Amino acid sequence: DRVRVVAPDVGGAFGARSSLGPEELVVAWLAHALRAAVGWSASRAEEFTAGPHGRGARLSGELSLDAAGRFLELRARMSFPLGAWLPFSAVVPARNAARILPGPYRVARIDVHARADASSAAPVTIYRGAGRPEAALLMERLVERAARAAAIDPVELRRRNLVPADAMPWPLPGGDALDSGDYDAALRRACDTFGYDAERRAQARRRAAGELVGIGLALYVEPCGQGWESARVTLEVDGSVRVDSGSSAQGQGRETSYAAIAAEALGCPPASVSVVHGDTDRCPDGIGALASRGTAIGGSAVLVAAREAAARRAAGEAPPIVASSRYEAPAEAWSYGCVIARMSIDADTGRPTVERVVWADDAGRVVSPALVEGQLLGGLAQGLGQALLERIVYDDEGQLLTGSLMDYAVPRADDLPEIELVSLSTPTPANALGARGVGEAGCIGVPAALLNAAADALAPFGEPDLDFPLTAERLWRSLNATSTTPR
Repeated sequence: DRVRVVAPDVGGAFGARSSLGPEELVVAWLAHALRAAVGWSASRAEEFTAGPHGRGARLSGELSLDAAGRFLELRARMSFPLGAWLPFSAVVPARNAARILPGPYRVARIDVHARADASSAAPVTIYRGAGRPEAALLMERLVERAARAAAIDPVELRRRNLVPADAMPWPLPGGDALDSGDYDAALRRACDTFGYDAERRAQARRRAAGELVGIGLALYVEPCGQGWESARVTLEVDGSVRVDSGSSAQGQGRETSYAAIAAEALGCPPASVSVVHGDTDRCPDGIGALASRGTAIGGSAVLVAAREAAARRAAGEAPPIVASSRYEAPAEAWSYGCVIARMSIDADTGRPTVERVVWADDAGRVVSPALVEGQLLGGLAQGLGQALLERIVYDDEGQLLTGSLMDYAVPRADDLPEIELVSLSTPTPANALGARGVGEAGCIGVPAALLNAAADALAPFGEPDLDFPLTAERLWRSLNATSTTPR
């Protein structure tokens, strides 16, 4: 209580700032020891060399089906790198991937094993998705291969095995539970928007003309945070409203969404509501912005406090009225969706071109459609970067070879395809607001759909084993390692 911490908008965080770094402790110690303002910032080269990295898991699995195409058993083996030292969140990706499987599907039996090992590389921490992308990648790749092996259309095979809406809440083998949702509706909406049957016919025509064209699907689920958040709503004498939130922000537009939630409950215009966050002198305690939990849990805390303020005003209490809440979500909300991508591959160079993406997402109650769209598009860009471009490379001596943006490729505007978003917006019973998370969905569903699209494009020449990133070189080598005669 003798220390004031002020954390204004800090730009993106995406999980990499979830853990305390040694430099941050040294800065605080130096400021105290020197009685002076002390600042520290890493250069981009230092961040590439020593900053926490993401992803890097190795995934393998088996999926068995019966004669009717029903999933019988899933076996999964997942190995996650930790790097040379352990940030606070280092084991979260392994835990999340294991608890999420088998995702939105009914599987009679599962055998899932996840391990994490130290390595002589930079530390690995959570990165937008944190195990959710790995679970979707493994499950959706297995489903796609199973569909091809069983000669069942991949959409039909998924439909036969999705958890039905009337079976919710659905217990997962790891002890969690899917709260609610209509996964089949998401699949149907995506297919209808994509024009799935017509796209398959067009694909056949293009293949007959010698083109390499693939269509890839991926369904995903996204657990969106647990625990509590706090809020304080003050109804002033002049009619203005102040919301003090314990939930921090890193550019998600929290001020806009929290103002809208309070304004609706109080019956006032959002412009009359001011939102304060990230200041321990002015705001109540909170957990923070992580795991796509801000609107669902932090927004629910604002809603509960605003409703109390409104009720006390209606009962005759005169302003100023101060209402506080510490809201704990009774369950974890799970968002979900379906991504369908069309990709072509140049037969001479292996260069992939993502031609089209259709994405049906259910984020529950949507407070701000513009903010949701921004989260989806931003997540899609990061997911595309993971799938097609981004890779940390060390040589045999441990020397980092991708130490600058001259060597490490990130997505640019011209890398993004035509994108069509469809929102289902089905409220969840898992929190007072009815909101599901949306922040990580693009990094979960998009990479799996792109991987399946690339594999489908190469399928006439065999069943390729593909690794990320799907660079032109890797796709060209995969193409030339298989038979040159289509099957």
